[in-house]
Amino acid sequence: MMASMMLFVALALPWIGVVRWFDLRATFQVNLQKALANVELIPMALNAFFLETLGPGITVKAVSNVSAEWGNWYAALRDGWGLFWYACLAAVVVGFKALSERTILGGFFVIACQLCATLIVFLGSQYSIVWLLVTSLDRLLLQVTPLVFSLAAGLAIPIAWPAPLHALHKAGKPPDNAHTSEASC
Repeated sequence: MMASMMLFVALALPWIGVVRWFDLRATFQVNLQKALANVELIPMALNAFFLETLGPGITVKAVSNVSAEWGNWYAALRDGWGLFWYACLAAVVVGFKALSERTILGGFFVIACQLCATLIVFLGSQYSIVWLLVTSLDRLLLQVTPLVFSLAAGLAIPIAWPAPLHALHKAGKPPDNAHTSEASC
């Protein structure tokens, strides 16, 4: 506990110094009253999330509900995320029963908390939410990608190869195979 507090202080002190030295206090403040007043922009943020992960990509026009350019949908997937988010969605659908496990739910809870906290910052920021979504949503998704991949794999692998994993879990050790058994020696 003490080590984590020391690490936090060691990381926070230089940032506090930079903020004071360059007078950045007004730039990086989040106004909670503004965040509550901008609650009606949440559907726009969800639309941006959909466009970036499963759609044609995120643009200012698409986020502003002017037009989403679905004509270059495949090009956006090819040049951006590929089929990663589709594969994760498929893994969640396939492994839906495993979603009741605490470890899996805990991982999804961490992702949801991170994305909700970011959404609150976006809503309460002095900058336009459209600009924030277009410029930083891709980076934010990149930050949660390893955990999303781990959770998706954890959901899909037991469905794809149930017998070997069931044997490992039941016996508490790897199953014997012909190459390592005493009969083959």
